Formats: sequence, C-alpha cells, structure tokens
Amino acid sequence: MRFSLHHPHSLRSKFALSRPQPVSAKLFIKRLSQETTLVKAMQKAIYQMIKRTIDILGAAIGLVLLAPFFGLIAFLIKRDSPGPVFFWCTRAGRWGKPFRMLKFRTMYEHPSSYLGPPVTYEGDERITPIGRWLRDSKINELPQLWNVLIGEMSLVGPRPEDIRVVDQWPEDARAEILSVRPGITSPASIIYHDEEHRIHRDNVMGEYLRYILPDKMRLDRLYVRNQSITADLDIIFWTLAIFVPIVARAKIPENLLFFGPLSRFIHRYLNWFAIDLLTSLFGCFLVGVLASADLPSYWGIQRLVLLASGMAFLFSSVNALLGFNRIVWRYATVTDGTRLLISTSVISLTVLVFNHLQSVFGWLPFPALPAPLILSMCALIQSGLLVSRFRLRLVSSLSSRWLKWRKYATGVGEKVVIVGLGGSFHAVIDLLRSEAFHYLFQIIGVVDDNATSQVGMWVEGCLVLGRTSDLPELIQKHDVGILFIADENISQETKQMICSLRRAKTDLRIANASQIIRTLEQQMRQANQNLPDHLVWSPESTLYLALHDPLTELPNHYLFCEQLQHALAFSARYHTAIAVLFIKLTQPLPHEFVLNSIETSILLKQAANRLMTLKRKSDTLARIRENEFGLILENLVNQENVQIIARRIKQTLSEPFILNNRCISLKPEITLCSNLSPTEKIELPQQKLDWLLSHRVPLVVTQGDVYELG
Repeated sequence: MRFSLHHPHSLRSKFALSRPQPVSAKLFIKRLSQETTLVKAMQKAIYQMIKRTIDILGAAIGLVLLAPFFGLIAFLIKRDSPGPVFFWCTRAGRWGKPFRMLKFRTMYEHPSSYLGPPVTYEGDERITPIGRWLRDSKINELPQLWNVLIGEMSLVGPRPEDIRVVDQWPEDARAEILSVRPGITSPASIIYHDEEHRIHRDNVMGEYLRYILPDKMRLDRLYVRNQSITADLDIIFWTLAIFVPIVARAKIPENLLFFGPLSRFIHRYLNWFAIDLLTSLFGCFLVGVLASADLPSYWGIQRLVLLASGMAFLFSSVNALLGFNRIVWRYATVTDGTRLLISTSVISLTVLVFNHLQSVFGWLPFPALPAPLILSMCALIQSGLLVSRFRLRLVSSLSSRWLKWRKYATGVGEKVVIVGLGGSFHAVIDLLRSEAFHYLFQIIGVVDDNATSQVGMWVEGCLVLGRTSDLPELIQKHDVGILFIADENISQETKQMICSLRRAKTDLRIANASQIIRTLEQQMRQANQNLPDHLVWSPESTLYLALHDPLTELPNHYLFCEQLQHALAFSARYHTAIAVLFIKLTQPLPHEFVLNSIETSILLKQAANRLMTLKRKSDTLARIRENEFGLILENLVNQENVQIIARRIKQTLSEPFILNNRCISLKPEITLCSNLSPTEKIELPQQKLDWLLSHRVPLVVTQGDVYELG
C-alpha cells in the first residue's frame, strides 16, 4: 500500500527558521530540578523533625496517663484466660527491617493460635472473649505507644503488616510504603476498622489478599505521597471519632481522610484570618503613624492593634460566611473579585456609620475616630485584602510581562515586519503572540501606506514603522527574515518591490496571511464539517490548526515535540521514566489492491481512532508523518509497561479494517526511543523529531508474543 495523502502543511511549515534559539533550556531545567529537590528535601526534613517530636511527646504522655488503665486491662486479660498480658509479634518496619510490635494479648495461649493465618476473621475461635472486645475497640493496639517512643513506629503511618503479607506486595509498592515508619493508625486502618467482619473463615488469606490488601496499599501510598502535620492530626481525629457508634457506621469520604476538619479549618479559615489580621494591622498602623497628630489622646498603638484585630475578625468572618474562603483565588474570576470588593465596601461603610453613631451617642467608653482616618484605614485594608487574594495572579501577570519584555529586548526569534494594518492584521498579531509561537518570532513593527498619521504610534502593541517604501531600509537595519502580508489589497508597485526585495535577499521569506488563513479554513472544514463560521476565522481555531493534523485531529509533529519537551522537564523534576513509541503503518506484501487517497485517509482515520482507545490520559498521541504515529508514554514504572502497551497496539492494529465492504490488513511496525534526557541539546521541532527517529530501536515479537528490543 502506498500512502498518497500528503501531510498537511501548517502555518509553521510555510517557512523554516534559519536561526536556532540562542537560549537553551538545559541549564534552566537542571537548576530548576536541583532547586525543587532541595526545597522538597528541606520540607521533608522539617516535617519529619516535627512529626518525631509529636511522636515522642504523644507517646510519653500517653504511656503515663494510660498506665492505670493498662493495669485494669492487664487484670481483665489475666482473669479471662491464662497466659501473658502482652503479645510480641514480628512485623515489617521501615525499609523492611523486622521489629517486634507490642500488643495486648487477645488470643488463647495455644499452639493453634500461632499456627493459623496471620489475619483474623469473623468468628475466629483463637480470640478470647475479652480479646474480642479489645480488638473491636482497638485498645489492644495502645501498647504500641512504646514502639513509638523508641522510634520503631509513629503515631500515624501505614499499619505494619506481617512479613509474609509484605512478601506479596509488588516491588514498587513495597519500596514506597516501607519508606516511612509504620504507624498505630492510618487512613487504611480507619476505612477498614471493621476488617475482621469483612473476612469469612472459608478463604481468609484469599479474601484478604484479593479484596482488602490492594485497597489498603493504595491508601497507604496516598498517605506517603500526601504527608503533612495537619493530615496526621486529622487522621488521629478520625481514629478517635470512629469510637462514636454513629461515626463508625457511617462511610467516611476518602478526601476527608487527607484533608479533614483540622486541615480545612487551618487552610480555609485560620490562614486567611492571619493574612487579614496582618493586613489590618498594617493599614491601621500606617494610618496611625501618618496621622498621629489627628488621633485623639485615647488612641495609642495598643488600642489601634485591638481595633485592627477587631476589623480583621469582622472582615474574615463576613468573607467566610459569604463563601470567599472556598474560592481558589489563583483561578478566581472577575466576578469573584467584584463580589469581594462589594462585600468589603459594605463592611467599610458599616464601620464608618458605626463610628459616626459613636461620635453622636457615645455608646462605648472611648472617643470616635475622625471619619477621614476610618476611610483611610478601610481603604488600605480593602486594597490589602484584594491584593493578598490575587497576589499569585498579580505576580504571574508581572512575571509574564517581564519575560515578554525581556524576549523582545534581547531579540530572540525570527524578526518579522507586517505589511498592512487592514485585512488579516489582527489575526496575524494574535497568532504570532500566542503561547505556541511567541518565542519563534520577534515583531519589529508594521508598515502601511494609509497610516501616515499613525507613524511612530502603537497599534495593538505593534509599532507603526512607516510606509511600504521604507521596507528596504527596515529590512537592512533590523535584519528582517519574514515579511507577513496582512493586507492583500496593496498596490501592484508594492508587490513588485517586495518581489525584488526577495530576489535581492535570498534568505527573506514572504508569507501571505490571507492565503494561509484560507488554507487553514479549508483544513478546518475538512476536519469538522459542522464548525461554525465564526470559529473558523478565530485566532483560537487558527492556532489549533497550526498544531493539529486536520485529518485525524491529533497533534502534529510540532505539538508532539513541544509536548515531549514538557514531558522531559516533568520527568527531570519528579524523577519519572519516559519513552516514545513510533507506529508506522504499511500494507503487507503482496498487495491485494491499491488504495486511492480517499480510502487511505479513511484508513488512517480508523487507525487513529483505534490508537486513541489505547492511550492513557497522561500520554500524547500524534500523527508525525504521512503514515506514522508517535506516542509519548509518561510516568512509566518499568520497561514491562512499554512492552504491554506495544503488544496491545500490535494486536489492535493487526485486526482487519473494514473499508467499502472489504477487509484490509495493515502491518504495524513499532519502534522505541527510551532513556530520554532533557539535557539533550535539541533546539527546533524538526531537529527534535530527527534526533528521536535516529535514536529509536525496533521492537520485535518473540515466542509468546512478548516484545524485545531488536
């Protein structure tokens, strides 16, 4: 089969860049990874230090306070059945090191108690009557405070399992869960506090290993990844709460285990109150210092602090009642900011009215403040509340503007002059300054014969340089590489001059914006017949088509390489594995029939749809060549994952395709590029793709349909 459908040209493929980007991402990614790792290490060390301090204090105080209660439990155990009070069992500790965990004895002191399964079940005959109560109430676990005190366990952490059970864990789960100290309580022990009642005696270990252990491992791994002091305190709270029957019978939502009442109170209320308090203190103190001469003698710094605390409490309380604390302000909308402004304005007006009434009636034993001072304080506090909530948005906006200014100042990217303020000028500006293209081009300005009065002025951030007759001088002065014709209604003389400039400067490229947009419109209508006209001509759809294949609607090789760069940076930052599969479709010999271009397009579309059903959400599937696809696999655990995915692709694409009542078989050729590193000096998209294709190796099928590197 010969694939005759030409790979569609995108906007970027209309011209090639003659200059590579002068700034490599190698050093930036390396430094970012090092700084991120250092910050995480410091945060982890501080957390472990605080957690260990809490463990020591909690275990010591608990052992002292519970000593009389332990004596009572020991008396009940001795009276119930002969044997020791305590039971020492061997469990897998941190890094898999075995340790002896202390419990109250709950089983009969018989050989059968030691020979049975390591997991108890409903109606287990080995458990004594008092032991049944101790296990249901979890009191039998309290002696483990001693293990916490000596550093073998923690108050909160994954519950230690029997070494025989740990041997059944997958290697990656074992390494992750055993990287922290085991704990007396954990999210898994809260969810499965009634674990014994869920297991039947007929198949004890089978039910535990199949239905309970996988979910407990999942919860333990979530805890390891989301450790925090507030989360630990929430888990302790839920552990105590399950002693209340109504809570024990209810299903605790999983998200509340890791972000429970204490975490919500601190993050949504206490943190904002602290920020509002500092803002109010600053506003009141600044006004008090600047207008100290106008303050009544009663109002000193101490009373201003009390006033600021009261105003902070007022603002924070009202904001909490109105639900502003439940807004993620990093992604807040203009409506959220407007609502906050109205709320704070109403509160400020209320404070002003109350101050006026105090000056008239004297209800409280202190004088009212002058109205201008109250207005100044409220205005400062109101501004501070808005800035504190939108601080990340403000910083992000300023940083973005700074980086853009630096980019223009240093002259990064191909230099472009736009011809004409009419026609497609606005679409060209939006496209060249979009996120995907802004680093490729540097807009010098625009020339227009009908804008003589606007020369030297800025139109949509673009400087009007002069008339088209100034083009030769501008090209020579700025070393312009691309002329973008935005208005095709230019004079014939101007067109002839541009052609002569092209002949005189061989590396000068001419791009006709109208032709490009018409080509993109045709491609968009081919990709989606139901697309509205207003979207066809929008900058968003133009950008979409510049980065996507119109036939399959998959990313093209430009977006594929850009996504690969992001994946490599993520891999370096979070130490995850990444690989790239290339799937080339050919028709096995001998050919039964030759496909025309329309049939080839339909076949490629069907193949793309099959591949989409196999990719994960985190993966990127793209059409990089005429009959070849690329698949970026992120967050890989090991090489076996790549082999499994390749085998599924092979099996799926080898199944016959139905085309015009005919069965057509394709031969997928799969190659692999792994061990990728973001430090590879790959600047341009085509260079990235060529580098990948030159470093790939084939995957072949051996006996048993297992893939190996060829």
